[in-house]
Amino acid sequence: MVKITLLYDESHEEPGFEEHYSELSRYLNVRGEKTEVLTTSPITKEMLNNFDIIIVSFPQRSFDEEEIRNIVEFVENGGGLFLAGEEFDFNHFKTNLNSISKRFNIEFNDDEVLDPKNKPLNSKDQIGDCYFTVKEFKDHPITKGLEEFVVIFGGCSLKLNGESTVVLKGSEYSYSSEGYYNGGDFPPILSVSEYGNGKVVCLGDGSLLRDNFINEGNNKQLVLNILSWLSAVDEQVESSEEEEIMVKGIEELEHEYYKLDFMYNSDIISYEEYQIKMEEFGRQLDSLDLKMRPG
Repeated sequence: MVKITLLYDESHEEPGFEEHYSELSRYLNVRGEKTEVLTTSPITKEMLNNFDIIIVSFPQRSFDEEEIRNIVEFVENGGGLFLAGEEFDFNHFKTNLNSISKRFNIEFNDDEVLDPKNKPLNSKDQIGDCYFTVKEFKDHPITKGLEEFVVIFGGCSLKLNGESTVVLKGSEYSYSSEGYYNGGDFPPILSVSEYGNGKVVCLGDGSLLRDNFINEGNNKQLVLNILSWLSAVDEQVESSEEEEIMVKGIEELEHEYYKLDFMYNSDIISYEEYQIKMEEFGRQLDSLDLKMRPG
């Protein structure tokens, strides 16, 4: 398995990593990846030199020009940049993302991608057309092993201004709420770009990484593929027996969680039963955390 060093930026008022992405954090930790959270700006060259990848998701405070230059230089020198958005432009986060992404010929549109046809199996009608599946993928390392679908919830479309590759796009029924793309235009949702010696991924739906969506469909596999592709580390490292046991335990819990969520959303079990089971999952995950986290 590839060992990745990853920096998640919170210094521009992004969602808290451990609060919103604890499932991803837990999984990376058990795989032996190095993950750190940046809570105070600025983003410096020296800081970025210690990492393979930087993730910026939903930044609600702007980046200054020096920070942007440092990020661009980091990518040019072989680093990986993962930019994740959401629908529309709350608190100018999309303006802040675009101040970086446009340097790599991709921009996040101020819209929401909707699809009235392709619903997840556990979907309830009241969730709306912003909750849909993508089932066709471009042949790319990022889509390796995606056998079913990924689930989109409240994502935006992307504008491509130069050489880049669309890896995920909406179906023939998908369209932009603000007219950037009409039905049949197949709006881009995930695009990648190579710049100098490095790589960039722009994802219109940061919900894919979040705790409440990462276990849906092939979302987790997609996120792990993105991180592997962005990483400059090529060496494959075997997991220890203990790591494999913990990974298997997490995967089993994720499978049970998905089944439970489906049963609740299908009105097969009551809210009280759902809560009892969720609390039990929480205790089991806490037990795994104690084993995984040193000290």
